[in-house]
Amino acid sequence: MRRGALLCICACALAAVACAVGGQIADQDSGVPPGEDGGGSDVVTPPAKDAGPDGKITCTSPELLCGDAGCVDLTNNAAHCGQCNTVCATADAGALVQGQSGNPDAGVPTPDGGWPDAGEPWSLGTPTCAKSACAVTCPGTMTLCTDGVCYDTQQFHDHCGNCNTACQTTEYCGKGHCCATGTEWCGSSCIDVYSDTSNCGACGNACPQNYSCVNGACTTCSNANVALTATATSSGGGSGSYGPTQMNNGVLEATSCTTFEWTNGSSSPGTDWVEYAWGSAKKLVKMHVDTTTTSGNTCGYGRTLAGAQIQWWNGSSWVTDGTVSNQTNDWDYTFTQPVTTTQVRLYGVYANPSSAQPSNPIIYEWQVTGCN
Repeated sequence: MRRGALLCICACALAAVACAVGGQIADQDSGVPPGEDGGGSDVVTPPAKDAGPDGKITCTSPELLCGDAGCVDLTNNAAHCGQCNTVCATADAGALVQGQSGNPDAGVPTPDGGWPDAGEPWSLGTPTCAKSACAVTCPGTMTLCTDGVCYDTQQFHDHCGNCNTACQTTEYCGKGHCCATGTEWCGSSCIDVYSDTSNCGACGNACPQNYSCVNGACTTCSNANVALTATATSSGGGSGSYGPTQMNNGVLEATSCTTFEWTNGSSSPGTDWVEYAWGSAKKLVKMHVDTTTTSGNTCGYGRTLAGAQIQWWNGSSWVTDGTVSNQTNDWDYTFTQPVTTTQVRLYGVYANPSSAQPSNPIIYEWQVTGCN
């Protein structure tokens, strides 16, 4: 071998040893820092992450060596979860639209505190790693469902109250319950806040006595006698000029003694009744019963309607609002709160035992007024 070739091999070997020490060396051709002489070959080897003085990487349990990332705890690192090359990620949003809950218009006049559309209805959350398994952390009180998306189950249509409950297409989700449009969940059921006097416009907003809830606003009642448009019936008693239709013919005792309703009944409450029914719902506030006095009157009768249970129909059964008793002449009754119904009745009618004739009580006119 020629001498020149031997010198070249030795020089290259010396240069290689220098590249592995200190992470940066001067060019062997100029003796100045790399990049400053405009020539030669710069060789840079950055110190390895987590490397010790000898250049070797040693990880402390439970960490493991993951290439350039150095020592990593695979049990809780979202970028290296369970394995060095496993990166945790969130689910695909798919057809979900930012800020949209999937609800139809709630149809309530003044939603409670911005409900049901307050805050974001869903989120992809934050990818996390726990016990070497990827997971998703949901913000706030959102719930993670099986599709990997976080939902506000208080307002999201297809995950209402929990991940597995979807509202009907005609319903919306509010406060974790499915309600028909125009109604609002008020603690135990969906209430028509457009007409309910105890929850007018919003849950808990009660209208004053003798006010009606119209389109979600408390409104003064009209106090019209809606009995005039009702169909009157009874459990039994008189007919014709003395039958049920005489209770709502608009003629009071002071005007005429020739027409009135008399109903079967004794001097104590039984099962006899008189009733009004309407073709459409009426909101009722109070009533007035024009009967006779216990001692008789100018018409010569003394069969006072002493009392009865005041009942209204809720669509499936009779509801007793209150009881009137021991009356000796005309009397009035005010409902505990305005009721919306198609039927009302006086149940268990009876004559005052002190009447001149204590049986078969008489009604000259039964007026029912309301917010209509």
